[in-house]
Amino acid sequence: MPDRFCRYWNCTSAAAHARRRQRRCFLSAQAAAAGAFALRLVWQDACESGNAVIDREHEELFGLANGLIDGAAHAEEDPATLPAALDELLGHGQRHFAAEEGILAELQYADLQQHKRAHAGLLRRAGFLKDQVDAGKANLGAVVRFLAQDVVARHMMAVDRAFFPLFGRSAAGAVEYTLH
Repeated sequence: MPDRFCRYWNCTSAAAHARRRQRRCFLSAQAAAAGAFALRLVWQDACESGNAVIDREHEELFGLANGLIDGAAHAEEDPATLPAALDELLGHGQRHFAAEEGILAELQYADLQQHKRAHAGLLRRAGFLKDQVDAGKANLGAVVRFLAQDVVARHMMAVDRAFFPLFGRSAAGAVEYTLH
């Protein structure tokens, strides 16, 4: 089984911004495929909730997020790539949130309403990013900050971890957020 643990990389203004604010990024410098930007979000086994549907959708989200990072990195060469990648990510996010909320409702998750509000907040921030992209005002740093900080670090690794015990996983995960 390949090593799925992330090596963190201090490489961009987003990483420097995160360090200044005592936040941590979930980024990796990997050998990129031809044409792909080298800055990647990397799925870790430690990110798994224990629910196969949620975990598959979260891992798919990482792939779509990397497509969005690539689109932002190459926006000058192909301006249509970034809006298309963002639309794909937003569609997946909306479907995923509905599915996740349905699963949590079936299990009578006590904090479901709070979780729904967190999802609504992410969608609002994603909508703001979309407005910035459509206006030609979003840059790579804005995209990376939204994905690494808002989606992964604050939501998936904090808010979502609260429901992991429903699936037999610890809410206090072993994911370390340090920058090298």
